[in-house]
Amino acid sequence: MHAVTRSGAAEIATAIYKQKRGYLLAIAYNNSACRLDAEEALQEALCAFVGAYDPHGESPPLPWLILTLKRECWRRLRLIQRQWDRRKFDWTPRPTTKKREPSSSPCRRSVRRRTS
Repeated sequence: MHAVTRSGAAEIATAIYKQKRGYLLAIAYNNSACRLDAEEALQEALCAFVGAYDPHGESPPLPWLILTLKRECWRRLRLIQRQWDRRKFDWTPRPTTKKREPSSSPCRRSVRRRTS
């Protein structure tokens, strides 16, 4: 029975992909960081659909696939955010030191002009 369910889910996934590819990619683009991530997320969602969707269950296939696609996009965004957070530097300002008065600086000497 499991093989029959997978074959039915694969047929449904193929039909949805052929009819709604542009729509699904638009959803993925709106929920992804870049075009490549959107396309990969769509492929992952389709694989998850074939592996987990029950054609004899109560869930309609298109909303199931859309939700899975969005979750995959969000998962990828979280991974990118974590990678970015690891690369961040500490940009906290350093404590400022007191500036010396110009007269007390050892590098400054008062220069007197010779008057003739």
